[in-house]
Amino acid sequence: MGNLEQLEELDIYSNHLEDFDVLKSCPNIKRLNISYNEYSRLNGIEQCPDLEFLSMKGTKITDISVLENLHNFNTIYLDNDFDRSQIDFMIGNFKNGDEKTKQYLLDKQYNLND
Repeated sequence: MGNLEQLEELDIYSNHLEDFDVLKSCPNIKRLNISYNEYSRLNGIEQCPDLEFLSMKGTKITDISVLENLHNFNTIYLDNDFDRSQIDFMIGNFKNGDEKTKQYLLDKQYNLND
């Protein structure tokens, strides 16, 4: 793909991709859509330390702990059956996401289920 150092948004939706090699040439990505690809892990996404937004619906990813180290990360779109207890680190820094994620984080932040 060449050197895409200035690229801040990348939409690789539904391309049958399995790895994040494409991110090596674009370290300044802030918005990334990897939905409906063959991804099963987020290994390699740490190459984008400024990442703020991730859409990962329709992937096989079950562990998103690597996102905890991305200090600007604030927006995520997940499948309905995803284990949202993994996004507790976003409480207080959440900006946007799918409806189920929004509800989960609001409930956690304001103790609405107690």
